[in-house]
Amino acid sequence: MAVSKDSTKRSRKVITSLPTASFFNNSLDFILRLILTIDILKKLVVYCLVVFFVSLLTDIQRPMKSYFSDKNNALNQYFVKLGWGWTLSAVLVLVLLTKIIEHKELRNLSSAIIRLSLATAYWYICANGFVWIDGATSSCTNPKAVTKSSCIEEGHTWIGFDISGHCFLLAFCSSVINEESQVLHQVSKRIDSIERNNTSSSKETFYRILIRLIMVCLVFLTIIWEVMLFSTSLYFHTTVQKMLGLLFAIVGWFVIYRVKSL
Repeated sequence: MAVSKDSTKRSRKVITSLPTASFFNNSLDFILRLILTIDILKKLVVYCLVVFFVSLLTDIQRPMKSYFSDKNNALNQYFVKLGWGWTLSAVLVLVLLTKIIEHKELRNLSSAIIRLSLATAYWYICANGFVWIDGATSSCTNPKAVTKSSCIEEGHTWIGFDISGHCFLLAFCSSVINEESQVLHQVSKRIDSIERNNTSSSKETFYRILIRLIMVCLVFLTIIWEVMLFSTSLYFHTTVQKMLGLLFAIVGWFVIYRVKSL
């Protein structure tokens, strides 16, 4: 049975496109893993340096108002205020997918759940603790205004020690994403091994697509957290308040992810 020239050309296009698609996918995976698994100590040092020096500069010269100087901007309202929820949801999906792909036991999943539960408890304690400290040390320039919201709404100034919850939250979320993403190195090796041996099933191909999607989501969140960390350094709080927020984030990261390995 004769084969038409058109069908031959189509088959050649499919064959030549496969290496290109594979190269693109592998390059994308590499870039995403590189962003997500960058050395956490270097990242935290950069955070501290950026927040410290940007804060010092803004103490000398206040920056012009911009989209990010408005607390009601969309990134702050829909992402930062729900920051821990976004981070926890994405990381949980990543953890579950990687355990399924690696065929790990429930015990390994339990350790990840314990880590994230501790991180959630720490976030909750710090977030509410900062509010309590602010309330305990603050007062309004108008003695009649008792609460912070009423003081600001009436056009007065609320004076007190307000540890930067944004600096804490954004640095802590970024650190948790980084730590939980380290498993991507092992997962990618397993998937690459399966593909080299041509034993990849449709289910594993589907899981790889899901892993890539969740990696894109985590990179997206990481970029937002870092942009908002910079804008917080630029427009809000004092240098001490921002550095204390970062310190609490670093302490939480260290206790949850490093103490057990010492």
